[in-house]
Amino acid sequence: MIPANLSAFLADDMEDDETTRTHTCYVTLKTDSVITAMDLSSNKVIYAIGEHGIKQIVNNQYIDKGNSEIVQEIMTGQMIQIGKGQFGTVFLVKTISGKYYALKKIHLKWDDEKDNYIWREFHTIYTSESPHLVKLYECFYKETTVHLVMEYMDIGSLSTIMNIIDLTRKTLKLLVRSESTKSLFPMGSEVKNVDRLSEQENERNKELIKKIVKTIRKLPQVFLQRYASGSCMSEKECAVIIKKVIEGLQYLRSKHIIHRDIKPSNILMSKYGEVKISDFGLSNGKNLNIGNSGIYDTTYDTICGTRIYLSPERLREEKYGYNCDLWSTGLVLVELFTGKHPQDTTKDVVSCYTDFNLYVDNALKILREAFASNEMIDFVACCLQIDRNKRPSYEQILQHPFLSSLSSMSNEEQNECLRNNLLSWIIPFISQPEL
Repeated sequence: MIPANLSAFLADDMEDDETTRTHTCYVTLKTDSVITAMDLSSNKVIYAIGEHGIKQIVNNQYIDKGNSEIVQEIMTGQMIQIGKGQFGTVFLVKTISGKYYALKKIHLKWDDEKDNYIWREFHTIYTSESPHLVKLYECFYKETTVHLVMEYMDIGSLSTIMNIIDLTRKTLKLLVRSESTKSLFPMGSEVKNVDRLSEQENERNKELIKKIVKTIRKLPQVFLQRYASGSCMSEKECAVIIKKVIEGLQYLRSKHIIHRDIKPSNILMSKYGEVKISDFGLSNGKNLNIGNSGIYDTTYDTICGTRIYLSPERLREEKYGYNCDLWSTGLVLVELFTGKHPQDTTKDVVSCYTDFNLYVDNALKILREAFASNEMIDFVACCLQIDRNKRPSYEQILQHPFLSSLSSMSNEEQNECLRNNLLSWIIPFISQPEL
């Protein structure tokens, strides 16, 4: 069955039969703002997706085959599953020519509400001009499955990075206290603000921890200097990452799009120090209403996303706008710097979703315990304004002293900062899938 939001635009001569639904369709960019899907068997454009949804259906004899070589490479390359999310399964593909791509497969039922999210993801990343959104090279439809061919971010998500840092800090703490290894460190050495390594963690990450131990024993005092202070990342590293995330959100804002699921696992990094937002399955393009005083933004009240990162207005199921993503970004920053989420410090988890003053107080408290600067604490306080009307715009928050110190650095210089600092501690412990 054709989805309801498509049927109204279908040409009279298009039949809803099994043949129509199983043809392979390549999706190509027709203009700066419209994506079209083409039925290769009939040389017809089936639909066109614009910023605010499906715009038109046209018949056309022209097919742009500019990216079809990528499809052929993907279909003949080696493939291994590397992840699975709410809206699809992700594979790493190595082509015959040695190129790497991430391939997201989404099963399409045509009568599922999930299809609406797929159109948003198509449009959001396929037409992106931002260096802070994951690139989509090609889309094609085969055997009821949509395939998104995206760039492969070889370091992985911030969640992966935070897991490595957490295990490194816990292992370092263990070595500092162990009778057999504490002689490697200056007397009285201590690793602050980190829990002990649990038996479950040790068992689950046995090989990685062995590698971490071996590396620390070679450079014990260097690791101690890096992690003893109580923070996971330096403030400058955090600032660079968050600046790139906010610039990505600012670009989405310019396209009237709310991401709605900003969290560490949806922020990816490459070995070149690039930071990019991914997973737009929950992104929502906002319609613009015309009022007597001109154009104004509508708001949404749909609940979706990862609960612990949701802003107060979304948890209350109230109207929300673009800056719900700013709240989530503030929580991500707390996590990157301290390794903790405000929820982790609250005995009564339910209060995290009801007592927002306590929630924000916990966030600022764990920043202070990790010796965050006043600039960072104030920045987070701005992001975590409970009243969404008091949160700054993306333009305003980029001028905050915590980020404005980076204004003289180019994007490449910021990448280099992460490459030469943060990633030098992470890359030795990243295991790439074998193909």
